[in-house]
Formats: sequence, structure tokens, C-alpha cells
Amino acid sequence: MEHLSFLFCKKTLRRVILPAAVLILAIALLSGCGTADPSGSESDPSSGQQERIPFTDDLGVRLGGETFRPDYRDSEPIGDEIILYDASYTKDGLPAVELEAAAGRTLIGLYPEQTGARVEYVIFDMKAESEGKLPIPVNGFVLSVPSSRLEGLRVRKGQAAKSAGEDAFPAKENMALGSLYPDTELAGVLERRISFMDPERDLSDASADKILYYSDAYDGPYVDVQEDSYLVSLEKVTSRSSRIVSIRKGNAVPKGESVLVFSGPYNAAYVESFLKEGMKLFLNRLENVSGISDSPAVMIGEQVFAFGEENTNPATIDREGVYLFNGQYASVSTPKSELKHLDVVIMDNVVVYIGEENKPVMIPANGGVAISFGGGSAEVA
Repeated sequence: MEHLSFLFCKKTLRRVILPAAVLILAIALLSGCGTADPSGSESDPSSGQQERIPFTDDLGVRLGGETFRPDYRDSEPIGDEIILYDASYTKDGLPAVELEAAAGRTLIGLYPEQTGARVEYVIFDMKAESEGKLPIPVNGFVLSVPSSRLEGLRVRKGQAAKSAGEDAFPAKENMALGSLYPDTELAGVLERRISFMDPERDLSDASADKILYYSDAYDGPYVDVQEDSYLVSLEKVTSRSSRIVSIRKGNAVPKGESVLVFSGPYNAAYVESFLKEGMKLFLNRLENVSGISDSPAVMIGEQVFAFGEENTNPATIDREGVYLFNGQYASVSTPKSELKHLDVVIMDNVVVYIGEENKPVMIPANGGVAISFGGGSAEVA
């Protein structure tokens, strides 16, 4: 019989219980937040942003006693319109990670800050015409407003801005699962997600437009990366910080070096705008970064099944896939289903119980989880 191994934040335990090799990535247990591609745009990126995109979300911010609601997203302003720019913005068909204020306008950079159950915003910087560039944060946004709208209002850098609307601005990258940020005044605003570390499988199908980290101890075979990636070589300064030794383009990572790989057009623009040789970088929560998947997932043989938010604590098991249930689920057991499924219970990184086919199992309440293999995945399990 082959072994079943579980990968929990770089810790692997083995136990012979099933006739299949399975890797369970407990990154899933750390957060249910998904990750969106910051380079994805609502308009054709080859169009040079000629299409004007109406802003339809119920989102606004209160600044200096006035409410500002966007009229358009990622579009050129006309007249007194308010425009919201986020990480999807492109200019001349390429990702744009910085903005300059147009004539008669002011840019206001806003970054989310959790206040209890509600998301508020903080003004991280402001730029008027001819005052230079303002970065567009991957998890925040920039408002372009007519400068005349700000006359007489007390609006300044560092000021809190209350949300005005039912919708919160969605985070595009989950920083809790490993991140980096440069040692600059706007470090938090420039924070980015590290998606993979020391690959344990061929990631050519999963690492496009991602950031990967190769440690100097990596000795695996998966060193080929996306064409024209930026390779940022690092030297360690402290346990959490490194200094950039070199920045170059390439498609293969040299072994024996600590290297960050920035692949795709958006990440290329990020490197070109914000990183430089000699700069210090901070790398956070690398223990949460997997070499197999950048999202909640189970690996069965050579196939990776991602949970995603939709398969975490769902009300029903109604389609083929792998599902995760934890102590936040509304019931004490996994749901009944007419779909063929097999459920297992994991506690302290070890499978402690394998249920009968099509029978629910109890969900442990003390940090453990239940995994349900539905449909064809039950056959694989």
C-alpha cells in the first residue's frame, strides 16, 4: 500500500491508511480568503483602456465630511467625474501600477484597515497635478477627484476615511499566507503575496503571473519559470529581512541562491517601479507558503484539487470535488448528500478516522477538520 502524507505549512506526517498518495495543504485552514489575479482587468487589456467602465458597486468613502462615490473604474476622467483605479488598471495595453494626477485633479490613495467587523480606509498619500506619482496598491485603490471638490475640506495624508456604502473593496491578495514588502515609507501599501516557495511539483500550469520564492537550500528539479520573469536575487540580513543583490530577467532559477521570481506583466511593472538593487525587503510568514498550491487544496497523486471559498464549509455536497469542514461550520457533522462521497477526519495533522462511503462524519471542534471527497474524487481517495 502507498502512504498518505499530509502537508501542513511545511510539516509532513505519513500514515499508511489509504491506497493513494495524498497531500493536504493546510494553508486552507489558515484563511478562507481567495486570491484574485491583480493583472485581471474588466476590459480587454489590448484596448489601451479606451473602454470606459461604469462603477456599479455600492462603495464610497467619507472625506472631510463629504461623501465621494466613484462614477467610473480604471477610466480616463471627464469633467467632474470621480474615478477609482485599482490593480486591474492598464494603460496602452499594459498594467499600470502608478498614476500621475491630470490637470485640475488630485489623487487620493486609500488602503483598507479592518475596524471590528467593518472595513474602513486610511489615506496613505495624496498627489495633485505635477506632484509626482502615486502607487496603486494591490489591495487598495486610488481615487481621482476634481481638486475643486476638496477646497475647504480637511483631507490629508494619514487620515481615516469611513466607508459609505454596503460594499467593501475586495482584497485581491491574501497577505496572511506569506508576503513581501520593501523597506520604504509605503511598505504596507506595496505588500505583495508570495504564492509558492521551493516548488515540489511542476508549477508551469499554476505559477503564471505569480511571485515565487526559492531559498538557497532548494535542490529540487523545478527551476524553470515563465519566460521573461524577473529574478530578484537576495542576501540574508536578518531572519526576516534580505537585501536585493541583483535584478535580472530570466527563465531559470540558479541553485544555491535565494531568489524571488516575479512572473507576468503586472509583476514586471511592480519590479520596474518599486524595487532596486541594494533595497531591503522583508519576507513574512514563509512557513505558510507551499511548494504545491497557492490556495486551499488537496493533492491526490499528481492532481491538485483546490477547495476555494465555495468548497469551504458549504451547506451541501452537490458536485464532484474536495470539501473542507471546520469548527465554523453550522452543523456538528458533514452534510448528508445523494452524491457519492467519502469523508475523513484530521486532528493534529493526522487522519484519525475514515468514514463509510456516503456517511457523514463528526467535525472535530478543537482545531481539527473533516475532508469530504465528493463524486469521482471519492474513487481516487
